[in-house]
Amino acid sequence: MGIIKRRTPPGPRFTFKCICLLTALFSGSALIFIVSRSNNTLFLISEDYEDLYENQDYNEEYEPENTSTIHTEGCRIPFMNTVEESVRELIPLNYPNDMEPCKEKETGKDFKDKKDLPYNVLILGIDSVSRLNFHRTMPKTAAYMKDLEAVELHGYNKIGDNTFPNLIAVLLGKKDTELEDTCLPNTRAFFDNCPFIWEKFQRAGFSTALAEDNASMGMFDFVKRGFVGYPTDYYFHTFIHQAEHHAGTNKDNHAFLCMNEKFFFKILLDYVEDLATTLKNKLFGFFWEITMSHGRLNYPMVMDDSYTNFFIKMHDSGYLNETIIFFMSDHGMRWGAFRQTRQGYLEDRLPFVFVLFPPSFREKYNLAYTNLKLNSRRLTTPFDIHSTLLDLVTLDNIENERIDSRSNESYSNHRNISLFLPVPRNRTCKTADIDDHWCACHSRVAASRESVEARESAEFVVSHLNNLLKEYPQCSKLKVAEVMSVTELVLSGSEYTKWRELSVVVRTSPGGGVFEATVGRGAGRWSLAGAVSRLNFYGDQSHCVPHYQLRLYCYCS
Repeated sequence: MGIIKRRTPPGPRFTFKCICLLTALFSGSALIFIVSRSNNTLFLISEDYEDLYENQDYNEEYEPENTSTIHTEGCRIPFMNTVEESVRELIPLNYPNDMEPCKEKETGKDFKDKKDLPYNVLILGIDSVSRLNFHRTMPKTAAYMKDLEAVELHGYNKIGDNTFPNLIAVLLGKKDTELEDTCLPNTRAFFDNCPFIWEKFQRAGFSTALAEDNASMGMFDFVKRGFVGYPTDYYFHTFIHQAEHHAGTNKDNHAFLCMNEKFFFKILLDYVEDLATTLKNKLFGFFWEITMSHGRLNYPMVMDDSYTNFFIKMHDSGYLNETIIFFMSDHGMRWGAFRQTRQGYLEDRLPFVFVLFPPSFREKYNLAYTNLKLNSRRLTTPFDIHSTLLDLVTLDNIENERIDSRSNESYSNHRNISLFLPVPRNRTCKTADIDDHWCACHSRVAASRESVEARESAEFVVSHLNNLLKEYPQCSKLKVAEVMSVTELVLSGSEYTKWRELSVVVRTSPGGGVFEATVGRGAGRWSLAGAVSRLNFYGDQSHCVPHYQLRLYCYCS
């Protein structure tokens, strides 16, 4: 049992108390779990971090003093040199000093007996964490990434709104809108026919695993049909689904944080460790944490020690000597008061990514590794992660001679570029197929909220939302209640001579939804540059709509 206490200055307050019983037994590929239910539960006392911003003027641009920029000919990605100082005014964080929510015995697991051929490939994800918020809330893990000489992608830009489009690009190399023509013809279809990257690894002789620490909010299951069969050799969904139903405690933001006395994210990390201990074959694994990070800006700090210790054990056991790890997120915080600031706007678009390579890989595939380090400060996307994974299936394509040959080919305008090849310095969001709405490269200047143009752009956005909802009469017709902010994107290039783009934030009624959209105007007409983002929580307002995307917009009558 342990308690986390927060001290002044004021900020979000956490109190965790873990009790109750649950035993999970792993034996080879068989999983047996015994659940003992009790009246004892885990309690969370918290205050929403939105209270921190009660008096914030969301129309005011936030420009931190200690900033720098990734300079390329085509794109400039802003980033912070000193994260802690640059955000102290904006996010009054207070790290807990006594973090012992659940004490557990060391398992003494040893990876040294594995005789795999090189290399295991793992994707370890933490949902909804920007690069800067990772450094703020998980500083110990960030420091250990540096100790491990992990390559951090400073210019990694998301390509869609939420988890689904960004991870579909990683796992399939496609936009989610392209799935209709390949494997997902309608909203009632299952994902079994989609050619996910793990199938290529499986055909190459790898064992495969897919695990998320939440079943109802998983990327394939939230208002979607999921899989009929088992997509991978090891599939954690059934266990998590039953654990949530029978032993889930402390529900927060639609997710159970604990399985009785144990955090779900810890169960996920233990599962990764169990697979690494048990399997004698090469492993491709996709493991994604959702419960702690999805809806709260500061909750990832609770995971800092656990992830640090996880990587320390993996390193000390020797497992990292035969494993490549993509440690990453899908996007930053997408809603809440922080998201409505200029800082939040950027962080939403710039998730964290670290790539860890064994020393033997760096030596043998030194040209590929050198290129990846070069690309750490260039514009990169989830599509590039997919192409990089393809190169890791057999490793033939990343031998030095092959990399040298491929580097001389014409690929600069390709959407999907392996990070083992030099990404062009002059790459732009347009060539990377990032909609202007998601592009962090563009500078912005404030515009009047009172202008005719501002009102027209807001009305166009709301009209677009109503058009999307027209087949759902149970949704109320939305109206513009307030134009909250308008900024103009600074665009360069001959194609923008007679073209302007505005980023508009509008509050609608009924329901009070806050939406952000990028709209363009040319030849007297408005058009949308990407999807429309929702910036505040919608709770159960859209319970009457089955479509996952339209739930962002609908207000049920």
